[in-house]
Amino acid sequence: MVYPDSVASARPASLFPVLKASEQEMRATSILLSVLRLVPAFSESMLKVMGAPAGRRSKLSCYTEIVPSKQLENDGSKSRRAKSVNAGQLRPDGLITCASQSKNWSAYVEAKVAGNPLDEEQVKSYLRLAALNGVNAVITISTELTIHPTQSPVVKDKDIPKGVSLFHFSWLSLVTLAATLNNSREVSDLEQRIVLKELRSFITHPESKLTGTLTLSSAWPDLIRSFHDQLSIPASNQLILDVSEDWMELERYIELSLCSFLSDTVRIVRPKKFQNSREEYGFDIGKGLASSKQLRLEIDIPNAAANITVTVDLHSKSVLLGMNVPVKQDCRPRTSVTWLVSQLNKLSVPDGLILKGSTPRYRNTSDAKFSEAVSNPDLLLSDSKINPRSIEIVYSLPQSAKTITKPKVFAEFLRLQLEEFYKNIAQHVERYNPPPPRPVKDLSSDESDADELIEKVQAPEQRLSAVEDSRVLESLPSVNNWKDELGWSS
Repeated sequence: MVYPDSVASARPASLFPVLKASEQEMRATSILLSVLRLVPAFSESMLKVMGAPAGRRSKLSCYTEIVPSKQLENDGSKSRRAKSVNAGQLRPDGLITCASQSKNWSAYVEAKVAGNPLDEEQVKSYLRLAALNGVNAVITISTELTIHPTQSPVVKDKDIPKGVSLFHFSWLSLVTLAATLNNSREVSDLEQRIVLKELRSFITHPESKLTGTLTLSSAWPDLIRSFHDQLSIPASNQLILDVSEDWMELERYIELSLCSFLSDTVRIVRPKKFQNSREEYGFDIGKGLASSKQLRLEIDIPNAAANITVTVDLHSKSVLLGMNVPVKQDCRPRTSVTWLVSQLNKLSVPDGLILKGSTPRYRNTSDAKFSEAVSNPDLLLSDSKINPRSIEIVYSLPQSAKTITKPKVFAEFLRLQLEEFYKNIAQHVERYNPPPPRPVKDLSSDESDADELIEKVQAPEQRLSAVEDSRVLESLPSVNNWKDELGWSS
């Protein structure tokens, strides 16, 4: 078998690997890399993000049990990890090669299972090993979540060697990608769709130990207690920084979970300037948290009437879900309210649902319980003569005061509540679309008269000759003849 130059020995990735029970990481890597070869749409979606020449005309090869051609030399380090590295025992879990007519690309794969986090020193060693063997990138896969594959949860950009790229995928992001492709038309082959479905089942199965619920850090309940004790904490405090990291992971967890739940692209609305900088985005979250003691996210769901907002108040220990729905404008103000209330009245609305009417030129909103707004829609009007611009649907989650202080269950609690809110309310609220304009009917003439008038207007102007002018004048009756006919003659 011919191997790439960067490999001394390897084994082609197998969909049904024969490995020891203890080799869970190798088994998961082999299955994933096999699916990459079997489903081109899956491999293209994953590899193009990393700059690989993935496509119909490129050749994709995947290997496991990698023995690199060159190993790192002993640098005198005394740590246990460094000793294993220097002894020539660095063996990545997998290798991906992608070749086209104009470009060759390769990447080491390092996967973690059973909730094991990535080791910073190990990833840095693989980066140096990749640079030594001419490998373009290192791909890490674990339960840890990042906003974008170019962001690493353990290694900073300054520690990445020149000429090598580092990418990270969570197992949950791969499940989401498989679900989105299966729901779209990009995968039309039945066998490929079955393979993607089985990959999702394998990754999400509890015995695979690849995915699980997100657990927040111990800084989460500590910061809640500090806020509850009325303590003022600066944005540079370690508690704020740790909770900001938790919130970024929670955002990504919610985003990927809803993508898998809806089998469609769901996006957390983030400022564009922070999309490529995890550190700056975390610091921005920390500044807002220190000043308001709240965390907020906005979820963009395709074709929904409005984005879903989540507000977590760490001081009051409350969680609010909401939708700010633009309402009908070409009607009376009261009708703008009843247009939305009548939609909600057909649903199984939970107790405690609040509606907030927002009216132009009025700073404060007009709030009312849903049950009160049904019987008296005027409660949502700040001015009976002005249409409200929008009405916000707000739901305060029950039992949030108890679960918000539990870092092991809060993420799962929020995910389930969001799914219920979408199923029961958000998906049923319709966006108002104004009707198209109608043609104005001319009551003074029918269609034939209108056509005749258009022809006269468009006809060229005709001028009479001098001879024709004289004939017209001769045909006119004289003044005396007019007097005789009218009886004016004396």
